[in-house]
Amino acid sequence: MSKVETNIDNNENQTKPVEPVKPEPTKPVEKEYDFVKRLKKDMVEIKIPVDPMNKHLKTEDVYINGYRWTIEKGKTVKVPRAVKEVLENAGII
Repeated sequence: MSKVETNIDNNENQTKPVEPVKPEPTKPVEKEYDFVKRLKKDMVEIKIPVDPMNKHLKTEDVYINGYRWTIEKGKTVKVPRAVKEVLENAGII
């Protein structure tokens, strides 16, 4: 059998310094109130029916981008159109 020699001083297996990655420019973060302000420009009226099997559940919560709308069931209320669309897609109204 042949003998395998290893060279510990060999620099091939050592890590080399890596140049830092430059972050890509990002868009400015939209201010919170701008997002809500935009949603409130297009309001619609909705009414969520009361569920006869779960009368103790009096409200429905809708979350969009970290904002919550709590809507009382059985009453006509004005909400942003985006909230209405979420409720329609969920089959609640």
